[in-house]
Amino acid sequence: PSSHTVQRNLARLYQKKRVELKKTLASLPFISITADLWRSARNRSFLCMTTHFIPDETFILHSKVLSFRHFHGRHLSCRIRAHMHRVLQQFDLAGKVATTTTDNGADMKKATELLRLFGVRIHCMAHALNLTVQKGLSLAEEKAANDSVVCDNRPNRR
Repeated sequence: PSSHTVQRNLARLYQKKRVELKKTLASLPFISITADLWRSARNRSFLCMTTHFIPDETFILHSKVLSFRHFHGRHLSCRIRAHMHRVLQQFDLAGKVATTTTDNGADMKKATELLRLFGVRIHCMAHALNLTVQKGLSLAEEKAANDSVVCDNRPNRR
């Protein structure tokens, strides 16, 4: 198939899956979300929002990505909050969020502080453990020292 056919088929499949997810989420009394904002090695920022829910009495946890976007501009809490709120509105999830899990960054804490929009904010323990191990092993200091090393074959002239 041509690239146009593939694009058209992918767009159709995306819309179908999005409608199915919206229908599933509409039947739930509450959900939980996670949000993470990070910068790539190429200095591009990304924001990912995931929903977590138990759809029936089998008590099997389901997780689905709601949004995975390149985040342009500054990481201001008002901009992060506006994007997250827009995603929740797109999926008709206003008033259904019981908890939001994020890292402990000031921007994410401030962005998710509205209880009526984001429920109770929970600090990600995996992130905290990672930071603790890095600090305990002095990896952060080692990385900072390595950042000053020149990466080409020329000698480092300081």
